[in-house]
Amino acid sequence: MIRTIVFFAAAALITAAGQSVRADEGGVKLSPVVVTATKTERDPKDVTQSVTVITGEEIKKSGATTIGDAVNKTVGVSIREYGTPGSTSNPGIRGSFYSQVLVLLNGIRLNSPRDGGFNLTDVPVSLDEIERIEILRGPSSALYGADAMGGVVNIITKKPDRDEARIGISAGPHGYGADSAGFSGKTGDLHYSVTRERELSDGYRINSDMDRQTLGARIGYDFSTDSGVVMTSNYISKEIGLPGSTDFLTPESRQWTRDLITGLGYHARFSPGLDAKLNASYNANTLEFRRDLATAPSRHESKTGLVDAQFNWLAASWNVITLGAEARADRVKSVDSGDHETRLGAGYLQDEISIDEQLILVLGGRFDDHSVYGTKFSPRGSLRYLIAKTGTVLRVSAGKAFRAPTFNDLYWSDPWGNIGNPDLLPEISKEYDGGIEQPFGDKASIKLTAFHRRIKNLIQWEQYAPWQYTPMNIGRAEIKGFEGEASVTPVAGLTLAANYTYTNPIDELAGEKIYTIPEEQLKASVSLSFPAKTIVYLEGKHVKNYERPTEDAWQYGVLNAKITQIVEFRQGLRGEIFVGLNNIFDRKYSVVRTYDFFTDNHSGDYPMPPREIYGGVSVQF
Repeated sequence: MIRTIVFFAAAALITAAGQSVRADEGGVKLSPVVVTATKTERDPKDVTQSVTVITGEEIKKSGATTIGDAVNKTVGVSIREYGTPGSTSNPGIRGSFYSQVLVLLNGIRLNSPRDGGFNLTDVPVSLDEIERIEILRGPSSALYGADAMGGVVNIITKKPDRDEARIGISAGPHGYGADSAGFSGKTGDLHYSVTRERELSDGYRINSDMDRQTLGARIGYDFSTDSGVVMTSNYISKEIGLPGSTDFLTPESRQWTRDLITGLGYHARFSPGLDAKLNASYNANTLEFRRDLATAPSRHESKTGLVDAQFNWLAASWNVITLGAEARADRVKSVDSGDHETRLGAGYLQDEISIDEQLILVLGGRFDDHSVYGTKFSPRGSLRYLIAKTGTVLRVSAGKAFRAPTFNDLYWSDPWGNIGNPDLLPEISKEYDGGIEQPFGDKASIKLTAFHRRIKNLIQWEQYAPWQYTPMNIGRAEIKGFEGEASVTPVAGLTLAANYTYTNPIDELAGEKIYTIPEEQLKASVSLSFPAKTIVYLEGKHVKNYERPTEDAWQYGVLNAKITQIVEFRQGLRGEIFVGLNNIFDRKYSVVRTYDFFTDNHSGDYPMPPREIYGGVSVQF
């Protein structure tokens, strides 16, 4: 697979040398901004932690068809995919489990209090709505509290800045079809948008169909250039079939998901040195699951209400102090976890110190007080040093983070005697990382980062009686590795990029590798933009997994391609026509395997999609 990626990269270079290629000249691009790392707007080069920003334009030209696809292209990230349309797509960062990665939508917490994580196929927005996705790697509980041990994925949608309507349709194999529509507008200081999308698929396996619908609305008002209010509401309704693994087929299992996420935010700048943000959000999730036709669906409801306030004070030209507070209430009503409610109060403090524009130091910490697991303090420190002569950027960070026990961990009860443990403590991690970033003008750059994480009090379900299990704080793990990224634009319109991640995860209790975490990941892409506003995009991925001593080798590689033609019919009317091909060489592979403890070997797989060709058209006016 690596040879294939190199071959296509070389072919792209030869093609570029023989044609006049240049970047799309469609307007002025604003400088990127990062907000997730410090909860304040920062230029990416001034951020002291490891952050990747994926812009909406990058997503559109790439072969990403889901948010999970877009996130999975970045360094240090692995997505546990179960293959079929709409099925689980769980993010991991630097070897963390999905319940240790915090997912945000415009800063609103999405992680379920029921099981701790969030499935990226349930984000209630379409790819067209996304302005950017920020991926923060490393411990982030100092700002965000629980469940940010591995990092944060923050999905940020577009703010309407003009009157526009958009419609789009796309189609693919196995009965796939999607249609979307939306409009946005700006009238004086009022801005608004409404979006809708529906996806249908018959699936490529028995009982792997999908029906997914999303609705979104946003309305805001700017009182002045320094203050405003915005309200957002997003809804998803999804029904999917769950075919099971190849060793345990479930041709009658079904799952229904409904999620409503609303948020209200206010921001104001009281003076050149003081600004504030006030936010409130509400997240209501309903999950229903049916094992077979003879079994009634089980129902699980969870609700989260949250309010937070943040004040940023420019204490001096070189010093920004951020003070924040948060209150949250979580409730679950589930056939397995009962009816329970918890409350949380938290406060955080952060100090950003800049010295001669060369050294930026960020120190901070957060104090959480929870009604079940008590108090927890999470400190973090990081710095960025710029060598002005060469443009070299050095980053170092250290922090402590935690994952809270979930409602399922605490209160689970089923007919087979498996029970939760209300005395559980949070999982605790400490992580250190250091890296170097070297730009070569504005044409190329390279980044290298090493990290080391230690985790204790890992929650693991252990047998307490024959065939009966309960969670306990007995796990310990050490995860270390390194990440590398490189990109180059040798001529206008051609960009080559690649990233590599090596992870060495050790289960210290068992004294062996953590086999669900990939050992190596290599991802590469080639992007070509032609004068006729044609964009050709090729991307490849090679993954090598750890395997148990009795298993065969487990590695795979895939190559995808997409061609996009931008069309301008007349002033104010433009569109895109695209066609894509996923898994070009029709590889048979799986990202997730099942394991049989009795035979001490892998017993089944969740097959990923075969070769698929898709296409579509969208029009904006």
